[in-house]
Amino acid sequence: MSSLSHTNTSPFVVFPAELIAKQRSYSKLSSSTHGSFSNLNRPLANFPPKDWGDIFLCPSKMNVDGETQLQHEEWKEVRRMIKVPDVDELHKLRLIDTIKRLGVSYHFEIEIEEALNNVYEHHYQYHQTLESTSLRFRLLRESGFSASSGNFSKSLTSDVKCLLELYEAAHLLVHGEHILEEALVFTTTHLQLAKAAGNLECPLSAFVSNALYQPLRKTLHISSSGSK
Repeated sequence: MSSLSHTNTSPFVVFPAELIAKQRSYSKLSSSTHGSFSNLNRPLANFPPKDWGDIFLCPSKMNVDGETQLQHEEWKEVRRMIKVPDVDELHKLRLIDTIKRLGVSYHFEIEIEEALNNVYEHHYQYHQTLESTSLRFRLLRESGFSASSGNFSKSLTSDVKCLLELYEAAHLLVHGEHILEEALVFTTTHLQLAKAAGNLECPLSAFVSNALYQPLRKTLHISSSGSK
């Protein structure tokens, strides 16, 4: 007689007795281990107070030396000078240029940006010299403003200071600005002639020599975050 195979139709899974016994032993070991760890005496980080107390929590208690205090006062004065309204535009442009050349403009980024934005929005074409126009163009373009170039007069070969400003500004030309390309060649030639003549007084002679050797365009970071 053939034997029939019976299939387990129970909804419950039956585990072997050996597996159940092994699981119980693991549970006992885990509970005993946890109890032994909980009884350990852990060392406490009970450090003594430091000599400086809460000085770093209260910055006002920090002692500022006289030199640092004087520097802060000087920075305040420079900020005030940059923010002064109704001042001669060329004077303010020279001030900003000097700050940039000294490499401390990062202390006055907000003030310089506001001043240049005001120069950009309230520019008048009257009573503009080649020096002021060139300086304005260079500072604005260095800061990311879309300053446009204009014409220049070739009759100013004797004004070395104006030539120097135009020379520095011309280095900020972009592709297609043929006027600035021509201005760069023109100013380079005449500055070299003025230097070779040896008639320039100090510090103008040093400025010309340094500019011909390394223009500002190759030493300054050009910003791309201008608002215009």
